Amino acid sequence: MRSITKTVFLIILAFFTGACDNNPYTASLSGKNILFSAFSTRIKYLDPARAYSSSEYRFIRQIYEPPLQYHYLKRPYTLIPSSATEVPKPQYFDANGNVLPEDAPVAKIDHTVYEIFIKRGIKYQPHPGFARDAQERFIYHNLS
Repeated sequence: MRSITKTVFLIILAFFTGACDNNPYTASLSGKNILFSAFSTRIKYLDPARAYSSSEYRFIRQIYEPPLQYHYLKRPYTLIPSSATEVPKPQYFDANGNVLPEDAPVAKIDHTVYEIFIKRGIKYQPHPGFARDAQERFIYHNLS
C-alpha cells in the first residue's frame, strides 16, 4: 500500500512538473516585437551619456551602437572601432590655435580635437545642432 501511494504521488508530481512551461508572459505577447530581459536593478536612464549600470546598457546596446568600444578580451583595455571607421587620433592645439606635434609637452596643449568618421550606411537621428540653412551652411556652429 505504501509503495502504491508513493508511486501515485510521483506520477502526480511528474504531471504537474511537466505542466509548467517556465514562460512568465502570456500567449498574447508571443510573436510581437517586444524585448523581454531580466535585470538586477531598476533602469534609471536610457541615455548613453547618463547611463552607468550594466542593466541599463543591456537595453541601450539594442538601440544604440557607440562609435568606439573596448576590446572584450584584451587587458589592459584597448579601444576598437565599433561604428567608427578607425580609432581617432588626437590633434593637439596651443592657445593660439596652432597645431602641435603628437609629442608636444602637456603644458603647451590648450585643447585637443578628435575627428571620428562613421562607417558608411550608419545613420544617427538628426540633431538640431546640425541644422542647415538653404545654402547648406550650419546654422548653430558659429554662435560665439
